[in-house]
Amino acid sequence: MLNAPIKTDPLVLVNRYDGIDLPDDRCRILIIDGLPRAQTLYDKYIDKITKNSTEYKIRITQKIEQAMGRSVRADTDYSVILLIGSDLIKFIRNDAEQVLSAQARKQIQIGMEVSSETQDEIYNNDTEITAKKH
Repeated sequence: MLNAPIKTDPLVLVNRYDGIDLPDDRCRILIIDGLPRAQTLYDKYIDKITKNSTEYKIRITQKIEQAMGRSVRADTDYSVILLIGSDLIKFIRNDAEQVLSAQARKQIQIGMEVSSETQDEIYNNDTEITAKKH
């Protein structure tokens, strides 16, 4: 059983921010959809009364960073992490900047640069294709 081939079929897990680690080839694409939501009545209350505070921003940012770390547990791991959901993107751009770790800040900066370059490339290719058709 040790030499059994690794399945290459996609596997999708829907999980909360706290949960399993996904090391090595088990996770190469991680999608984080939306801000983490409080589960207990107590946590919902704390979120409500601290909504605009630094404490709230730190708590939410830690959960986001924890989620980002699920697919990269060792120095040999790598993955693409997609942050989606307007509430998450708004939080990352406006509220989390001052409380993100240096590593997470760098990951997000690299992702934004790659996205920008990709958009430029798509735009340039569309322009070339349109120009060639005429």
